[in-house]
Amino acid sequence: MKPIAKPSQGLTLVEMLFSIAITAALVVSLAGIVNTALQSRSLVEKRMELLLDAQFAMERMASMVRTSSKLLLPLADNPGTTWREHVREQSIPAAAPEPGSTFATAVLAITLSYHIDADGDGWSDANDDKDFYDFNGNLLRDAGEPERFDEDLSVDNHEDNAAGIVGIDDNGDGGVDNSWGGKWDNDEDVAEGEDPIDGIDNDNDGSIDEDPPGDMNGDGEAGNPDSCILLICLGNNWQDDDRDGAVDEDHLNVVAYYLLGNQLVERLPDFTGLNPSGADYTVSTLAEDVTFFRVERLHSNLVDLTLELQRNGESVRLHNQLRIGSK
Repeated sequence: MKPIAKPSQGLTLVEMLFSIAITAALVVSLAGIVNTALQSRSLVEKRMELLLDAQFAMERMASMVRTSSKLLLPLADNPGTTWREHVREQSIPAAAPEPGSTFATAVLAITLSYHIDADGDGWSDANDDKDFYDFNGNLLRDAGEPERFDEDLSVDNHEDNAAGIVGIDDNGDGGVDNSWGGKWDNDEDVAEGEDPIDGIDNDNDGSIDEDPPGDMNGDGEAGNPDSCILLICLGNNWQDDDRDGAVDEDHLNVVAYYLLGNQLVERLPDFTGLNPSGADYTVSTLAEDVTFFRVERLHSNLVDLTLELQRNGESVRLHNQLRIGSK
């Protein structure tokens, strides 16, 4: 006779409570893992965003430097001063200065790229007088005849009616547009137009050709006495450096990068007017949350840049050495 099977028994209360405890522990553990993963992802995304912001600003400056023709600031060290001029740096800047002035310790200034035609008129924005090398002398721009740039500077090289670059502390002495001289002191060193363009440091201030007079090469004659671009030399004024009949009509177009508060900004010439001067410019923000900006002039065509951004506990620092006109 077969034994009668006992009916199956359910979980006891102890077993049920034990199962619930294990399940709860697993849920809590998984929740912690998921939360950690989400936090890690958020940190990675924030750091990536910070890195992209820094890379954008650095690449923007790099692009301008590589297509520029001249490094304007920082200047070389002047043996007649007690401070470094070739290195300009700034950490965690204070509040933005008043409009119209740029008391920026760290500043990079270069000339505008010849490749930019923002107004779309077919001429480079850096070619203020819209002239060219007229090789065949027909007064028409033919194929293969390139534009001419910065060939007839005024005594106020930047045409901004200020000592140095308007709104900028050029020589790092703590003053903006200051000079014992006047508005034609393009490097804010007291003297005016004392360094003609001849490849020589005429004023012994460490920089070369940084403060040319209206007669750019200082020879007292219109243009270069050894050559003439046009078949007929139109200029007879000793300050008509390109002998085209006009005087001081092609100034240096300044592009500047500096800090306003915790923002790295880019200052570009404004070509919305019919006759823009060096005092006309627009300012736009390249990066926010900047905590360090350093510019070092290694020599006349090589600059070293360092840029640091900090946000939400994350920090990114980029460094680059760039050669003027390398592109």
